[in-house]
Amino acid sequence: MRIEDELRGALDVAAPPPVTRLEDVLARGRRRVAVRRARIAGSALAVVAVVVAGVIAWPSGSRGVLDPVNWARATPAPEVVADPPRNSRLCREQTIPSLVLSLEGEVLAEEQMSKWRDLTQEAVSDRRVTSEDLRGLANEVPRVFKVDIGDTDSVRFSRTRSDDRPSVAADRALWATGACTPPRRWTNADGTVFQLYDATQTGQALYVFRADGRALRMEQLNVAGSLGRLPVKEWQFVRLGAAVAEVL
Repeated sequence: MRIEDELRGALDVAAPPPVTRLEDVLARGRRRVAVRRARIAGSALAVVAVVVAGVIAWPSGSRGVLDPVNWARATPAPEVVADPPRNSRLCREQTIPSLVLSLEGEVLAEEQMSKWRDLTQEAVSDRRVTSEDLRGLANEVPRVFKVDIGDTDSVRFSRTRSDDRPSVAADRALWATGACTPPRRWTNADGTVFQLYDATQTGQALYVFRADGRALRMEQLNVAGSLGRLPVKEWQFVRLGAAVAEVL
């Protein structure tokens, strides 16, 4: 066999296995690092989007309202006299008195009550919300509006107006619900004061004092009297109050 034939036959064999070069390994490593960084960045952006969405979901005047579990107890100014004053004798005899309900306030219009009922339904979307006929109720010049939730629960709304600053108005209402311990308080960036009173066996109250002098009084009730079985959780109660206070 000629040398040319031997060389031609050698060229017909299978190609040798590919060789992994250092440059190839480094390139693949750089690609993996880039993909990992992109995933981390995407996750971070998703978290930020959720947080932003949560902020936007709050009414504009309530941005910055924290979970009420972190609110501090109110410490009123010494020169402000509470109205009504604390019932010291009752507090010595009973640790958690019954909730004193609001009975007075400004006259409420049909449109106002309709908005409050819709906001309550949004807050407890998984439960049935009802109220009296709004048109007939408006003819009775109501000052307190009650929304029923299911068979045993309800939320009551009333509104007032004050010439005092929100903090002063909140101090005056310190013992308005008959409580024996100061309510928890949060002051928003726009000056709105949220004042949450401790729950009793039958209910809980939230007062919201706006910078323009308007004030909301809201109470959630359970006629069955089961502590801890109120219509909504505290944070939901505060959120509902913030939404209602927007449309006083």
